[in-house]
Amino acid sequence: MIDKTFLEKLESMARQAVRPATIQDEHRRFIYDDNEGCYKLIERVVRQQGEVANVECLVDLVLEEARRRENVTGEWMTVTFQKNGALFSADDRERLDVYTFTRELSPEWRTIRGVLGKPMKHVEFLRLLQSLRGVLVNAGTVIRAFRAVDVSRVARFASSPTLQEGKASVGLAIDLLVKMTGGGETTARLELPENIAFVLPFARGGDRKWELNAEVFIEVVREGEKETLNFGFLVPDIEAVERDARELEVEQFRVATQTLPRLLVLENF
Repeated sequence: MIDKTFLEKLESMARQAVRPATIQDEHRRFIYDDNEGCYKLIERVVRQQGEVANVECLVDLVLEEARRRENVTGEWMTVTFQKNGALFSADDRERLDVYTFTRELSPEWRTIRGVLGKPMKHVEFLRLLQSLRGVLVNAGTVIRAFRAVDVSRVARFASSPTLQEGKASVGLAIDLLVKMTGGGETTARLELPENIAFVLPFARGGDRKWELNAEVFIEVVREGEKETLNFGFLVPDIEAVERDARELEVEQFRVATQTLPRLLVLENF
């Protein structure tokens, strides 16, 4: 005679053989508990990742994550600043949630960086200044000065661009030999600003604005039988300004998150 307990064991094994250990229901997953004879919800571990474009958003992110986790001191949280942004680990014990601050330069800053040292024809240079009108100091005066350049009737240049001390400041002076309507040539002097300044944010959406002082250069170029001018500018101290801007970002961040005394802030420039 077969023992009843043995039969029950066989039946249990048969049920287990056809019953899945886990089941999936949309976004939820369940595992069977043999002791309680039912399926139980498996707690999900979701890896959080995100990205922000400026330090102000990074501050908001860190403070909000601390609030949601009820972490009033910032314990086990780390922010590591790098040259192009920062990494934020919300919990170093797990390192499942890692957020990235990848600095997005302001559109104007990207534009200026992209044309440094690049010679442009007169029309191109005017278009560039027009596109930067919103961040160009004394934009109207500067644009008018360069728009007044008309070398269409120039036979040749009497001299290369030279510095000239004027009433207001140092400027660029060019002596032109211009054809006269009745024949012959006459000398005309073209005076342009040597320096122009921009005031603009470093990062997109950033609160702080920085001044970039640009040195204008003018080149005399020959196109066939005709001489014309190319324009451009340089910003010799742009690297130093960018370094100061990055350091200020870190300082801003430290001040804004001082309510989290255990938050670890590292600098890896």
